[in-house]
Amino acid sequence: MAAAQFAYTAATYYHAGNKAVLATAVVGVPGLAMEPRFGTFDTWTQANEYAERLNGDLGLTQSQSRTIVADAMLMADELISESQCLLQRAKELHQSQSVLEFLLAQLELGVTFCHLACSTRIDIGKGRLLRNARRSLYNAVIALGKFEFSMDDDVDQIKAGIERLQNALEECTRHKLDT
Repeated sequence: MAAAQFAYTAATYYHAGNKAVLATAVVGVPGLAMEPRFGTFDTWTQANEYAERLNGDLGLTQSQSRTIVADAMLMADELISESQCLLQRAKELHQSQSVLEFLLAQLELGVTFCHLACSTRIDIGKGRLLRNARRSLYNAVIALGKFEFSMDDDVDQIKAGIERLQNALEECTRHKLDT
């Protein structure tokens, strides 16, 4: 006789008022499946005794049935852990995308500050505009080392933005010296 490919076990079913029920564990499948056809039991011990009887009818020893159930529960736990890791990674990728968009906008704003500083004739506002442009550059350089971006293309975009801002600052500084 071939060994059974599933085993019964007792489980607590919270949606049935914390009653004990029977569940099945299938070899190679994560988790337990509740078996409502057997109804509920007043105690977990009663459900467990009934599960042992059914497993015996299947030709399973207690050790074999416990192994099947334990493996299914461990597989379910691993699956849950992997899912949580994937969710965390997705959140990190979303966060890095938001940081990327913010940095690119801040670099573009820095270039705009430079253009405004070069085009204005009032010296009082030029200093503040250039300080804001340098702050944008500083923040981008710090963020480049601080955050983990999802793709090399993201880093390339930031580096290109930094280069544009550096060129704008140099141009504005030269323009200031020429006037």
